[in-house]
Amino acid sequence: MLVQKDSGEIKAMASGIDIDSDQYKKTTYSNDTRTNSGYSHSITDEEVQIQIVVESIENEIKQVPSSPAKYAIYRVLKPLREVKPEAYTPRLVSIGPFHHFSKHLRPMEAHKLRLLKYFLDQRSHTTLPDCVREMRKIENEARQYYSEVITLKKDEFVRMLVIDGCFLLELIIGWEDRRQDLDEPIFNEIWMPQIIRDLLLLENQLPFFVLKNLYMLYRKDDDSIYRLTETFLRDFLPQSSFIIHKGSIPQRFCNWVESIFHSSPSESKKDRREFLVNKSLSSDVLGSPSELKIDSGESPDTSPFFRLKPQIPQGGASHLLDYVRYLLVSDESKVGDNKQPQRIYCATELKKATVKFAKSNTTLFSDITFKEGVLRIPAIHIDDLTESLLRNLIALEQSHRYDAKYVTAYAVFMDDLINSPEDVKLLQDEEILENLINLEDLAALFHKILIEVTQPNELCFSHIYCELDSYYNNPWHKLLAKVHQHMGSLKSKYFKNTWSFISFIAATALLGLTIAQTVASFMNSH
Repeated sequence: MLVQKDSGEIKAMASGIDIDSDQYKKTTYSNDTRTNSGYSHSITDEEVQIQIVVESIENEIKQVPSSPAKYAIYRVLKPLREVKPEAYTPRLVSIGPFHHFSKHLRPMEAHKLRLLKYFLDQRSHTTLPDCVREMRKIENEARQYYSEVITLKKDEFVRMLVIDGCFLLELIIGWEDRRQDLDEPIFNEIWMPQIIRDLLLLENQLPFFVLKNLYMLYRKDDDSIYRLTETFLRDFLPQSSFIIHKGSIPQRFCNWVESIFHSSPSESKKDRREFLVNKSLSSDVLGSPSELKIDSGESPDTSPFFRLKPQIPQGGASHLLDYVRYLLVSDESKVGDNKQPQRIYCATELKKATVKFAKSNTTLFSDITFKEGVLRIPAIHIDDLTESLLRNLIALEQSHRYDAKYVTAYAVFMDDLINSPEDVKLLQDEEILENLINLEDLAALFHKILIEVTQPNELCFSHIYCELDSYYNNPWHKLLAKVHQHMGSLKSKYFKNTWSFISFIAATALLGLTIAQTVASFMNSH
């Protein structure tokens, strides 16, 4: 007996509808089946199974990003994640699909909806249907940014884009005017650093163009979203590339403002930075670019001080973490050659060879220089959240294709310089490290974050390594290093405290005077 099934039922089976294939085990299909040379023949059970598998694979292929070149948001590589899983896992808030269903993050969903409502009611003339409509247009393109198949259905994915996107926009736009709102827990100084920490995790990202498209519904200004985002992020980064040069017109203007309000030094420093970054200072107050005192070699347009316009990566940022990397790395820096000596001496050893240490003029990770015996390194603020940021930036460089992996190279360089708490203390004294964790933890920090990291074949600072190696191995500098080493041994062995050293000096002086007196007496007798 033949049982006839039409092609629609076969497609339903291939689409995942649970139909027991056993009922077709001994069944053949006839009538409107395939035709070859004018006659029809039966479809076997094996051909039905093949068709089911084919259509299932084709459905999965449709969900896969069309080209790996579009990948920008990745899962952290398993070897890196296993070293310290908590460094890559959100604690308070999920952004994007990777941690969307994590139970411990569900309480924040209510706050995300509340900020979404505030954004629509208070800041925008657009409506929720407008946001949904816009996100439906770009839904497929947004999926292409993720390095794995996102199983969320279209409506669920669009819902996530709207809620997470508007939540991020309200954080970015509202940071300046709502941070003093005591009734708003999201913007207070306890929650916000932890939220920022989650927003800068590699697995916790939305494509940046999602924010741009939502922002364009709010305000038709493509560049201002970058300016607002930069201002927002700079308050939480381990350093800022915004430098105020001594004696410049803006500096004198800020000093005048400070004298009016009698603010404390710590407050005035923060207020100056916020004032200069957040406001478009007019030339009639600050003077023309030519009046600004710029370090030699820098034009007013490229100076780290004269950055009143938002910094926008070429081609735009892929997501928030990618934009943070751009803010911390100079895109104009050159990759060094591939020559690297076998050994790099630590900071205390280099100092013995008369190498001096100083902070760079900027705090960009790429701004490491060695000239005339002075090693300049960007200053960095180290606290409990810095490790998470560095780990995720390095994880991004491990997965994404960049011309130069500057964050990884910076971590390698600092790991070479720091071997002990004494090295940390030396860099602290030169204000290169601003440390809020204990010395032992910081001494091991850069080594720990490089475990399981594949280091690039071409180090960005290889020319610095070679120059330092050449300087250290100069015969005169090697002699000075040995003298310092022997003096250190004498000090640790014989002069364990100040009084021992004073006694030695006194005894040496007394011995000298005795010898001089003896020589004088001998000369007088003759």
